[in-house]
Amino acid sequence: MSLFLDLKVGESVDLDDGRIRLTLEEKQGQRSRLRVEADDAVTIGKAKARPSGQSLPPPPPKSKAGSQE
Repeated sequence: MSLFLDLKVGESVDLDDGRIRLTLEEKQGQRSRLRVEADDAVTIGKAKARPSGQSLPPPPPKSKAGSQE
């Protein structure tokens, strides 16, 4: 799934029912500065650059509470 948004400086988008908030802090030419705010349980990291058009790898499966594997 992909989502493309046009944001103005100061605008935000909430993800995962508000657990993650991205805010466009600054925009200069081809560069942007994003603020990422998230629950403590969310891991935040910078992704490696991918060739244009290459999709993200699938997310790891979520473990089910109480499941016996």
